[in-house]
Amino acid sequence: MDRAGTGRICLLISKMMCMKINKKVSPKGFVPMLVGVNGKDEEREKFLVHIKLLDHPDIRSLLKMSEREFGYRQTGIINIPCDAASFRRLLHSCKN
Repeated sequence: MDRAGTGRICLLISKMMCMKINKKVSPKGFVPMLVGVNGKDEEREKFLVHIKLLDHPDIRSLLKMSEREFGYRQTGIINIPCDAASFRRLLHSCKN
């Protein structure tokens, strides 16, 4: 979890791994997403998702949910209304 600017961001390349990223700009080919359910006690986590995964039906469904909840006028990072553990499992299943 990202706490007080520690910069821990989960990154999916060929396998799931977490790494420190000090840049404010996402690496080329990745989309930053802030994942977590508003109003829950859990902290939201930052993920960098490869653009190839944006066409996956489950990811598209989450993007539609985000659109309904937050609208198109989100600035910066995309908010995904899903708990982080479920999102991590989804990413893991997408790469298989």
